[in-house]
Formats: sequence, structure tokens, C-alpha cells
Amino acid sequence: MIANWISLITLSTILKDWIFIESPLIALLAAFILTLANYIIKPILMVLAIPLNVITLGLFTLIINAFIVYLVSIYTGVTIANFFPAAFCIAIVIGIVNSILRKLLK
Repeated sequence: MIANWISLITLSTILKDWIFIESPLIALLAAFILTLANYIIKPILMVLAIPLNVITLGLFTLIINAFIVYLVSIYTGVTIANFFPAAFCIAIVIGIVNSILRKLLK
């Protein structure tokens, strides 16, 4: 959750045109919801999307990640400018930053 929070704060300062977060508290709420969505909703979507993941050699997972980021933005005060391109890039960057931060925090 801390890695998601740091990722969202960093992205909102770097990509001001794509993502807007009103306050650090809303970023913390969004990080909490993103963490819950990754543990509850994402496994269900991954099982349902097995045929598409096989056909696209796993690239459909990126679309699932973008969808989860967009769902989180709907339920919190996070504003994403263009739905798919911005959510797609944000999901990729959050994944990269999370993997780096997890290795550093261990």
C-alpha cells in the first residue's frame, strides 16, 4: 500500500496533465483501494481472461491493470484525463515503481 501511495503521489507530480490528485490523503485512500482491488478483483479478472491472455501472450494483463486503475479513479478523488492511454501508462508506471520499491523496502 505504501508503494502504491508513493507511486500515485509521484505520478501526480510528474504527469500533471494525465492524473490529478487533490490531496495526499485522497492519494492514500486511492492507494488503499488500489491495493484491495489488486488482491480481490484482479485475480478474478485474470481467471476470466485466461483465453485472451493466451492469445495475446500475456499482454491483456496490461489492459486489466489499466481497467483497475480506472476503477480506482472512479471511486476516489483521482482524476485521469484520457481514459485508456493515461490509465494504461499509469498502470505500467505504477507496476514498475511498485516492483522497485518492494525490492528497496525488503
